[in-house]
Amino acid sequence: MDSTDTELECDGSCEASKIIRDEDTDGKCKTIDVNLDSYGREDVPNLPKIRKNVKQSMVWDHFERLKGDPNDPRAKCDTIGKTIEKNLKDWGIERVMTLTVDNASSNDTAVAYLLKRFNKGLLFGGEFLHVRCCAHILNLIVTDAFKEHNDCIDRIRYAVRFIRSSPARFLKFKKCIELEKIACKSYVCLDVPTRWNSTYMMLEAAVKFEKAFDRLEDEDASYRHDMSPNKEDWTNARMLIRFLKVFYDVTLKISGSLYTTSNLVFHQITVVQNCIRLNAGSANALLVGMANNMKAKFEKYWGNNEKNNLLLYVAIVLDPRKKLRFVSFCLKIFFGPEVAESMGNVVEQCCRRLFHEYSTTRSGSRQGCSSTSTTSTQTVSGLDANIDFDSNENVGEDFVYDTIVEEFEDDSTTPFEQGSSEIDIYLLEANVRTEGDFDILQWWKMNSDRFEVLGQMARDILAIPVSTVASESAFSTGGRVVDSSRCSLAPKTVEALICTQNWLNSDPIHLQFQHELEEASKFEEGFRVVMENEKELEDLPDFDKLSITDY
Repeated sequence: MDSTDTELECDGSCEASKIIRDEDTDGKCKTIDVNLDSYGREDVPNLPKIRKNVKQSMVWDHFERLKGDPNDPRAKCDTIGKTIEKNLKDWGIERVMTLTVDNASSNDTAVAYLLKRFNKGLLFGGEFLHVRCCAHILNLIVTDAFKEHNDCIDRIRYAVRFIRSSPARFLKFKKCIELEKIACKSYVCLDVPTRWNSTYMMLEAAVKFEKAFDRLEDEDASYRHDMSPNKEDWTNARMLIRFLKVFYDVTLKISGSLYTTSNLVFHQITVVQNCIRLNAGSANALLVGMANNMKAKFEKYWGNNEKNNLLLYVAIVLDPRKKLRFVSFCLKIFFGPEVAESMGNVVEQCCRRLFHEYSTTRSGSRQGCSSTSTTSTQTVSGLDANIDFDSNENVGEDFVYDTIVEEFEDDSTTPFEQGSSEIDIYLLEANVRTEGDFDILQWWKMNSDRFEVLGQMARDILAIPVSTVASESAFSTGGRVVDSSRCSLAPKTVEALICTQNWLNSDPIHLQFQHELEEASKFEEGFRVVMENEKELEDLPDFDKLSITDY
């Protein structure tokens, strides 16, 4: 990805599409990844008089409204597809690689429409066009966990709202904290019921003050209510927190917008599956029940490997730390050796098909790639079945994932024979081992001379977004709604807010100009000495290194 710019096309009433364009350095757009999301405006049906006197903001005049029969779902789906088609043609874009959408039937129809219209400009006839939003699927899985424990969560939510409803109640609660000698600098926080991450953080904060809540029940008669949490509620909350932490960490990672995510999604799906597997074998009946419910939902969306977009497997192959061996390793753990061998062959053939396509039609002529390599194969073994998930107080994505990675990296190795083609050399080379953060784009930039065609593949495939929303919106269990305050903003205000957010969120640019200042100072001093006839130019120190053109 040499450069990326974002276009936003929004419907004033229901739909929005965000287009991410991937350009070459010459500015000519070759392939793009399309990210489709939906937004709506708040309705205020209970305030007709206020709505009657409020003029709709001009900001909606700057958005394209999708027109269609609201009573005909098919017409709405076709309208979405036609709008995307129109925008792509207006921008002169002829080649679309992927379209990332929420898991909804209306989006399936829109994708099918685009398959017919963009058949010639799609990779392998659109075989890999449809990418389902992973954050949306995770939300569906987590929602099932909340359904099972709504009463427990509601009682704790009531307790938190009770003490936050007035300063007097909060002060009384603080006294209970002091009496129970709870050493915690943070306090309980309210949640937003439609955002499960805020509910997770509310529960995480509240369980630390369980004893204070119990004392408050004795100290405050108004708190003694049928909705106050009992001992079982606190136990369930602790279990729920430890379970949700894995999903919380995974959702944050796959919905990031400042780094590549396509090479992470297979990792994170593996993390979720491993978490469910570990909990299903727990001695705790509550965890077993939650895990089984989530397992059914997981298998519905991610259980059939053949239905998943193969480019997400190719993305992990293009990660030099994992490659094809990691894919086979994880598949063998969760699906058995037969599925691992079968899917491993499918993924490898897909990689070779893509390599051939890029070699013949996308990369043009390229220099031969020569390299010697000492590489290894992995003897796959299962994870330790005796891992005690319940005994870990800080169970999270890192713990669950490390149980897989350690088995993979510590396995025995056997050298392969040297490969001949570029893709053979890459696949057979030893995996890159790193400590700390790893910049996959920087690695491909440094190795694109050795792997020219694979570098082109990595540029396109690593740019695929696996989530339709950024992390701040990924936890919403309800629809994304543009509230009335934002709807009423003037267009220039909206533009100013968007630009300001972009600037504030961007990484700082570190300028290293101390050396240049020192050189400029030496030059000025030398110039002064020569002009005042104190020394000849040839007598200046480092005269042979001095270049007037540098200044």
